[in-house]
Amino acid sequence: MTIQKQKALTRALVLGGGGVTGLLEAGVNLHEADTVIGTSAGAFVGVALASGHDMNKLFAAQSAPSDSEISVAASEQTIAAWYNAFAIGGSNPQSVGVAFGNIAREILSRCQSLNTVQWSRLDSSRPIGLCRYR
Repeated sequence: MTIQKQKALTRALVLGGGGVTGLLEAGVNLHEADTVIGTSAGAFVGVALASGHDMNKLFAAQSAPSDSEISVAASEQTIAAWYNAFAIGGSNPQSVGVAFGNIAREILSRCQSLNTVQWSRLDSSRPIGLCRYR
């Protein structure tokens, strides 16, 4: 029986959601890590990195505009309402949820008053309303 001495781990790369962007821009060589740990988007990046993918190419592909993605924008009023939902609701998920429900109700009422709501169904139980307003 041969016992092999294991190389000591000296560098770990721990990635959260989207954390690789700043590391690449700072010139960190991500391939020097002995082990890679990731959560959320960081798990995807960790797998791609451990599989030998070129992170600069993946970053460039992710950053490129895409015709298949829906462009979204929110008014300053809506963004302020989102902020207030978290500011008022704090760490209480129910309060934050109620605030976001109120925001959605307000947006829907604006859309209905403009007669711009188009209903579609992704499945039979959940109608999706699409609306354009300013």
